[in-house]
Amino acid sequence: MKPLLWSPSQVKGFQAEETVCEFLRSQGVEILTRNFRKRFGEIDIVAKEGATICFVEVRSSKRKSGYVRYSVGFQKQFRLRNVIAAYLRSAKKPMSGLSGSSVRFDVAWVCGLEVEYWKNVELAVQSKT
Repeated sequence: MKPLLWSPSQVKGFQAEETVCEFLRSQGVEILTRNFRKRFGEIDIVAKEGATICFVEVRSSKRKSGYVRYSVGFQKQFRLRNVIAAYLRSAKKPMSGLSGSSVRFDVAWVCGLEVEYWKNVELAVQSKT
């Protein structure tokens, strides 16, 4: 349920996330949570496909683009890594049922009602120099 005072871009993002959740459910994927937030960032969708925990970043645009899966910039990737680590720390408790699960990062792109979905997108590794 969305709040009454959202900006147009927040409404667009919410609708894109809804579209991706429906797409994932139609593929037999279980949605564990949405908009998992920590002070340093947010992950749009956390889902479970078999024994794999999927962290999904949702992107949307009005025009088709082959570069959407590369649109998650380095700063965003850094924040996503931290949020994913925080989620895993909180979820890997004995009663959570997530111990022993593998993990992947996915990117979903929405244009209207069309969804393109890339599994196992590699997050860049920051080298310390």
